[in-house]
Amino acid sequence: VFGGLSGVLYGLFGFTWIQSRFNPRFGIILPPQVVYILLGWFIICWTGLLETLFNVHVANTAHTAGLISGICLAGISLSRPNRH
Repeated sequence: VFGGLSGVLYGLFGFTWIQSRFNPRFGIILPPQVVYILLGWFIICWTGLLETLFNVHVANTAHTAGLISGICLAGISLSRPNRH
């Protein structure tokens, strides 16, 4: 049984993180604390600690695919010439 949108959350996070760092006109700034919390949670999930201690299964592949997709899409968006 699976449910959740955490992979989408990590995709949005990856996109927003890269855009806010490299595009001053993006309009959204992620505070460093938010970045640290999300990346820290990402690492904690991959350690298997939650599964061992609390018998909680985490969709690590979905988190990773979302994060990488968001970062790649932000990179593509940044590399395109401004069409305005």
